[in-house]
Amino acid sequence: MATYPTDASMTNRKPDRGFKISKISRNVNFTSKIGYEKRKQLSRRISRIFDFSYTSIDSTLKDNLEQFYNARGGTFETFTLNLSHFGLQGLINVKFNSDITIDHVISGNNADYYNVSLSLIEVP
Repeated sequence: MATYPTDASMTNRKPDRGFKISKISRNVNFTSKIGYEKRKQLSRRISRIFDFSYTSIDSTLKDNLEQFYNARGGTFETFTLNLSHFGLQGLINVKFNSDITIDHVISGNNADYYNVSLSLIEVP
């Protein structure tokens, strides 16, 4: 199983605009035509969503992130996230929550710079 940020060559680069951790519960709601409602909890464990971004990274790091995303099949395959990348402790299994967003910021002097945003969701 792949590990982020090691396998994406991002160990020396921290999210420079901070990060956001949201928590969600996994529930399914069913409402019948007559108004009867049934709720079912898929998991008792609360999942965390990690949103973070890198600004002004060069094309080499951008390519590494794209290759890591493509190798996971986009949002399909899970991988291990090292929480020390965010100043926390431990390892968790995550997958991409949505597509990665890549914005071209500036080009000049034979170098291109990009802003990249990622969203990861913890899987049970």
